[in-house]
Amino acid sequence: MWPVVTSDELTLNIFRKSIDEAEATAKIRDKDIYIFGASVRGTLLGMVLNEYGIERFSYVDNAAEKWNDNINDHMICSPSILEDIEGKYIFIPIENADSVEKQIQKYGYKRNISYVRIYVPQYERYMQEISGKNRIDRIIFGESVLNDVPIADINDSLGIALKKSYGEKYTSCCSMDCASMRLFYFTLKALINNDKIPKQVILFLNFETMTSVHAKLPRTQHAGLLEMINEFSKCQDKELSEYLPYAHSQSENYKYELKYSPQRIGLIDASNDLYRKEYSKYQMLYDMDINSDEFNYLDKIISLSKSCNIIMTVYILPVNYELLRIYYPEEFDKKYLNNILKLTKYCMRKNIKMYDMSFLLSKDKY
Repeated sequence: MWPVVTSDELTLNIFRKSIDEAEATAKIRDKDIYIFGASVRGTLLGMVLNEYGIERFSYVDNAAEKWNDNINDHMICSPSILEDIEGKYIFIPIENADSVEKQIQKYGYKRNISYVRIYVPQYERYMQEISGKNRIDRIIFGESVLNDVPIADINDSLGIALKKSYGEKYTSCCSMDCASMRLFYFTLKALINNDKIPKQVILFLNFETMTSVHAKLPRTQHAGLLEMINEFSKCQDKELSEYLPYAHSQSENYKYELKYSPQRIGLIDASNDLYRKEYSKYQMLYDMDINSDEFNYLDKIISLSKSCNIIMTVYILPVNYELLRIYYPEEFDKKYLNNILKLTKYCMRKNIKMYDMSFLLSKDKY
């Protein structure tokens, strides 16, 4: 359902460790295994279970729209299937899992006995990039692609490679799953408040980030990380403090999330290819709105940079253009190139250097 071929190495390692510990303490191979959360993280955990030769498991999700669908031939069930706790073990890989944990505890499940909540310290790693150095000459912002590695072939991520290239001592890479321009804006603002003004900001952009709905999606809120950034800042950021209540409430707005996920097409037993096609359409083939929330925050990043004489450079990340031309032979070039033109004109007006890497990689590199 969710096409997953790369992952953050930190997430992969913690998933593997969690499975090792569950095997040692709960003998999970003798139990009915459920993954709570039919999403990207749940898909990845299922793939790691497959690595271990564990094929017998199912998914559970609170969204009724997902029930009776499947992820890689593993059924998605209603949480009611968990009410009888006998012989069951649950993995919870999702972020913001407090409500899910309370839900299954009511059924009688015990943490680290009949379920495990998997915590990946991505927020702590992000904060280390800005708080762990007294001097930052260059800061790199981008989505999870900067931390991702091929699942089947662990090499340096793009972020690590860039830090090595620029010099790790004074280079920071702030990358986060489903990051928004808002997150990067408040990060840069906190650094400036703390007198850690970088000489250069490098921003890696992908088209999904710049959709008109991206800033409102629950998965892009990262309320916990914004709280950490607010605490890190020497002077309280009124703008951020006023935003935080919305971030917390919107993080739980799963109906809004589902509205813009691949599952909104409402197909049962859909192939990964079909979901990938639908997902790429809304990621790439939309009319870019330079008045959207994401562009408003990008404006703020640029204004902050200019006010502090920070050099700013934008890179457009590569896309699987060959596959997209197969999916949409008539639409892709016209709509995608129109959006590239909008971005080019936007950066020219702002006097920002932009490098377009859209067509850098052929299909076999994905």
